[in-house]
Amino acid sequence: MKTYEYYINIDERGEFCSDVRDENNKTIAEFRCVEEFREDGFGDLRSINDVNEYLISIGILKSDDNLVWG
Repeated sequence: MKTYEYYINIDERGEFCSDVRDENNKTIAEFRCVEEFREDGFGDLRSINDVNEYLISIGILKSDDNLVWG
């Protein structure tokens, strides 16, 4: 089991940027468009649970990994 951190770097005036970092502070996933994420059926990038489910579904995280706010 590993712990990953989720950071929302920008969320204002229509701009959004977030990333997920591993235990070595290396970015393993980056997101730029809230609307595309929603339109693709994955929920909301402002929800750590939705991001966690998405990363598990595409094989980046394992189901026993932890995703926490950074």
